[in-house]
Amino acid sequence: MKKIITSLMLAFSVYDGYSQTEKETDSIVETTINALDEIVISKKKVLYTQKSDRLVFNVENSIVSEGGTALDVLSRAPGVVVSQDGDLSIRGQQGVAVMINGKLTQLSQKELANYLKTTTSSNIKQIEVITNPSSKYDAAGKAGIINIILKKPNASGLKGTAFASYGRGRKNRTNSGFNLNYNKDKWGVFGNYSYTFRGEEEHKTFNQTQYTSLTHQEIASTNHQTSITDEPLTSNNFKIGTQYEVSPKTNLELYVDAKIGRYQNMADGTNKVFNTTNQLIFDALTYNDSKEKWFDYTYAFSGTHKFNDEGKNMVFDFEYETSKFRSNQFQSADNTANATVVNDRRGYIPSQLRVFTGKVDFVNPFKEKQSIEWGFKASIKNNDNPSVYEYYENNQWLIDFNSTNHFEYNEQIYRRLCKLQISVRKIKHSGWFKKRIHGNQYRSENSK
Repeated sequence: MKKIITSLMLAFSVYDGYSQTEKETDSIVETTINALDEIVISKKKVLYTQKSDRLVFNVENSIVSEGGTALDVLSRAPGVVVSQDGDLSIRGQQGVAVMINGKLTQLSQKELANYLKTTTSSNIKQIEVITNPSSKYDAAGKAGIINIILKKPNASGLKGTAFASYGRGRKNRTNSGFNLNYNKDKWGVFGNYSYTFRGEEEHKTFNQTQYTSLTHQEIASTNHQTSITDEPLTSNNFKIGTQYEVSPKTNLELYVDAKIGRYQNMADGTNKVFNTTNQLIFDALTYNDSKEKWFDYTYAFSGTHKFNDEGKNMVFDFEYETSKFRSNQFQSADNTANATVVNDRRGYIPSQLRVFTGKVDFVNPFKEKQSIEWGFKASIKNNDNPSVYEYYENNQWLIDFNSTNHFEYNEQIYRRLCKLQISVRKIKHSGWFKKRIHGNQYRSENSK
């Protein structure tokens, strides 16, 4: 039976093969091939990238990159919390340092919040949340560092974009501006301008209770406060610069960045104070007016040079920033509960900041996952802040010497940095191996 089945299979094979060649009119079907001029393969970065010391949020790939501000984007970054006043925290910890394109900002917390409100989200490329900063960064920000990387023009020719947006809550909000860049051969020029107006109105209510002791057994007084604030914010930001490719391995960049704006906080409110028997002892109508203006200019010169294609390079960066800040404050209260007079107060708070920073960094990889980084950095800072406070009495303004002060701060820091980065794998053998324990320190242990 086995021989019969085998014979039938061979016969079928012979017949099938003969049937494919017995016709003399067999031919190959002619097909048409269309040649493509160009094939473009595009790849988008993932929305989040986790690295050893940071989390990278690729904003340009997210829907939040359009129609918002930098503060709106930060509120959506993993681990970052933005308070109602614009204060930043990472994983619930306060004290966050903010960098723009790898450079630490010298703005105060309030000035930084205003700047982030006037920076459009469409200009942001990435946000890096650095929770474990290395020795390469300054010792600023106990909770970590947030690095905001802005987009850079890289296309050849003349290109530009314009944008405008409008919104309304209780007040109007507008944001408009344009971006222009021109690149030809080894030379490029770029610039951008944005105008922002944000009208804000807040309704606040405060209830406070004061006790006579820490045990909270006896109430000393209670007070009830209300306020309605009007807070218009206007900002003009512009940046202009140029890039030049000296050689395929050397690039230079020079730019000027300016931030000019004003902010006003006008608040009408009430303040009622009650004693232990709930009798009204203080009832005041209050008015506060705070006007702020700032003029911040940054001049920067930077460059990179690649020594080879294996990653050996040098980066230098020199920056000078001058910032002027003016704040005029006025406080008024009219007590209607009794004859107690509350003096009007005002304050004149100017501030001028000058900062120069210069650094040179070298990276020398000597194996695939081993490299040494070293460099130099100098920082010179001066902050002059004379503050004058006055109160109104007997139809004249008198200086309050208890509050008036003059603060001046000078700082000079010079640093040499060195970092050895080695990736060590544990290999099973009956010898000795090196185990990483703290930072860049190593010790030997027996693997047996």
